[in-house]
Amino acid sequence: MTQQKTPTVTVVISVYKKPRELGFVLTALKNQTTLPEEIIITEDDINPEISSVINRFDSFFPSLKHLTQVNTGFRKCAALNRAIQIASGDIIIFLDGDIIVKNDFILMHKSHSKPGKFIVGGSHININENFHKKTNIEPAINSGEIFTKKYFLKNHCGKPQRFRLE
Repeated sequence: MTQQKTPTVTVVISVYKKPRELGFVLTALKNQTTLPEEIIITEDDINPEISSVINRFDSFFPSLKHLTQVNTGFRKCAALNRAIQIASGDIIIFLDGDIIVKNDFILMHKSHSKPGKFIVGGSHININENFHKKTNIEPAINSGEIFTKKYFLKNHCGKPQRFRLE
């Protein structure tokens, strides 16, 4: 009997001029119950502030890569294609640079992944930009409180999303 290999995960994060939000995304990934084997941040620009945020997480994520390209207009898809070319994971998960995922996000993708199928959506929080610009939400991300209904009702800060299989 052959043992089935556990699939590896690459998370590809597309980012454009939002270093603070990227820090929140990486904080949420750091808190995963199952860590991704690789993270590729693909930037449709060259922004030193983005590099600074990535450097803060270098020691935590040993396989953290940062791809940049000169900003000559909207070329997010070209940036994503470059990330796909170097991705080593069996599963590739795409996140925008302002999506905060729940701590079981990677685990849920791994457990629901099947050859020939894809997953759309997931458990994540899209925080209202005006709210997170004036509020330090990192403690709520670390504690998981940000994913509670109570937090949303108290702060009027965004909209929770649900997991859906396609």
